[in-house]
Amino acid sequence: MTPRPRALVIAYACEPGRGSEPGAGWGLVRALSRFADCVVLVGPEHADALAHWTRAHPGEPIEFVSVPERGWPARATRGRLGWFVAYLRWLPAARRTALALHASQAFDVAWHATYAVYWLPSPIHTLGIPSVWGPVGGAVTPPPSLSSVLGFRGELSALADRVAVAGMAMLPAARATAHGAAVVLVQNDATRARLPARLRTSALVLNHALFVETEHRAASVRGRRILLASSLEKRKGVALALRALALAGSDIELTIAGDGPDRAALERLVRDLGLSARVRFAGAIPRTSLQALYDASAAVVFTGLYEEGGLALAEAMYAGAHVIVLDHGGAGAIARTGTDKRRVTLVQAGSLNDTVQNLASAMTRAVATVQTTNEPTIDQAAALASLRSVLHSAIAPRASTRAVHARADADAFDESVTVVIPAFNAARYLRSAALSVLAQSHRALTLVIVNDGSTDETRGIAEQIASADARVRVVSTTNGGRARARNLGARVAPGASYIAFLDADDLWDPCKLTEQLYALRVRPDAAGVGSFMRYVSSHDRVLGETGQAISEADAVQISRGELAPFPISSCLLMRATVFTDMNGFDEELREAEDLDFIARLARRGAILTVERPLGSYRIHPDSAMARSRGRVNMFARFVRRRLRERDAGRDLHWSTFEASYHPSWRERRRDAVEIWYRSAALWRGEEQLLRAAGYAALATLAAPAYTARRALRQWMLTVG
Repeated sequence: MTPRPRALVIAYACEPGRGSEPGAGWGLVRALSRFADCVVLVGPEHADALAHWTRAHPGEPIEFVSVPERGWPARATRGRLGWFVAYLRWLPAARRTALALHASQAFDVAWHATYAVYWLPSPIHTLGIPSVWGPVGGAVTPPPSLSSVLGFRGELSALADRVAVAGMAMLPAARATAHGAAVVLVQNDATRARLPARLRTSALVLNHALFVETEHRAASVRGRRILLASSLEKRKGVALALRALALAGSDIELTIAGDGPDRAALERLVRDLGLSARVRFAGAIPRTSLQALYDASAAVVFTGLYEEGGLALAEAMYAGAHVIVLDHGGAGAIARTGTDKRRVTLVQAGSLNDTVQNLASAMTRAVATVQTTNEPTIDQAAALASLRSVLHSAIAPRASTRAVHARADADAFDESVTVVIPAFNAARYLRSAALSVLAQSHRALTLVIVNDGSTDETRGIAEQIASADARVRVVSTTNGGRARARNLGARVAPGASYIAFLDADDLWDPCKLTEQLYALRVRPDAAGVGSFMRYVSSHDRVLGETGQAISEADAVQISRGELAPFPISSCLLMRATVFTDMNGFDEELREAEDLDFIARLARRGAILTVERPLGSYRIHPDSAMARSRGRVNMFARFVRRRLRERDAGRDLHWSTFEASYHPSWRERRRDAVEIWYRSAALWRGEEQLLRAAGYAALATLAAPAYTARRALRQWMLTVG
């Protein structure tokens, strides 16, 4: 028997018996669990309800994992903006939990199920498994002809939203999520139109409201009352329904189920239109009571201007009610799936007067031809079949990829790797670094530890490691710098097919070499490969991530010494023949030798990046980068200038550059801001928050745009 797929689902909002996003998330997760065993990451708000459901339903193929939120903003004080901020702060924690779960129990697919919008990143594509993104929304805007319904403040808010969303959608992390997903689902055609051009034809429209979980009820007698189920906000267009009621038959009554900030204004409009005897505000009512109203109403009207989906609409259609729907956004997409066109009336969004008149006519016809059946008008079986097809199309390439991996591992088993760790006074971290190399899933390796003139216990620790594993060699030399130590280590174990480097205070994940060897095997034109890495503190606290994919433009920048796409000294794996042809690292350089090396490497072949963290890059007060950042920048400027001189047929020596080095005011200011920004991150990692805040304030005051850009980019990397 073929085992069921295992799905790792990110669903910040997910809870049975709820409406809106939690209800939509619940329906999607329950539907997916018909075809896969699911582990679902949820926000803490839903933990108690889900735990209660799990106890009441033992044996279900769903496990819920509550991921804690950060402390601010407090749940009690959150408005819409507060929930948005809380969700953004939750995503990095969800990603860390997902990586830990995937490391301990392999999954076949990652699925971002709720609060998926096309202009925000998701961590799903960084987990190293096929991913499904969506259903994605976030693109529906009010019809221009009806924008006046929002009022001046509403229109201004809608404009601000569009500007902010357009800016967010341009961020690389959001686009990387779209391009990295195996399958992209969208709520509606409006969102599909906002995707990158090459994804528009392949994206599938599958609204998550179609998976609403509700009980089918027996037929009941329907009256002449029309129902509107909605929160009372201007974006829900309730005023359109009231104006339409004033033009409809005088015997038609309207029940409004819901509450919200616009209620008082709507009650005034009811009085102004002379509808007080025909309109009843029922307020917020339990979901079971709402189901009864669906069964008893002649029709249910939906006039939302911003609808990405519409859970209430799907529930009404599942109850068999006649629905009158403004044909716009996700509500229109759901209504068009109706299986009985007599019980689905789509009203086109024209001018304000035309729209109101058409709604009124639809109300009048619905009451005149009350249906007696309660058969659902949603074909949930078809939606489930589509969902199953999405799942299998996402994981179908997985089997062939695993086979290729297996063949690559078998072919590469005899291809040895020399790993060089230069170690100067590295006693605190050396053992952990070395053991992370020896724990690699690729076993054909030689680890060379170069004791670079250490005065602490580095040599003794290195020799202890070597005595316990025959793959380890130790070389001791006088202090000559990292470049010389790496070159010396590479010469100790000749004949290897590949060479990799690791600083003595950093760590590798067990799969690091295997994944990189596979990347080089499928790209024979590539000279080397790096990866994303996690920033960690001296106490192994994860602070963020670093690394980027390399475009053609990036490759040019790298070759000029203007870009280091990943921590070169701790994650680069390269072909040994290329290293030999390059004569290794430039031993004249005491700093920025890695920047010079990657620039020269980029001129010899493509450089790849595995776009997920394969190790941890430690930043701490004793690290070289923390102690000498200004000097590193000085050497980096020398590297860039020397590359330009060599391209022009000349050369430049360090002594000449150093004698004439006079950084500009702009360069000194940039160096200072960079040092302050890095120091803020460093001391935050060491949990010295006051010190970190002081450096952060200095960086922000000196260069607010630079600081904000760096912080935003780091957050985006951490999320996706």
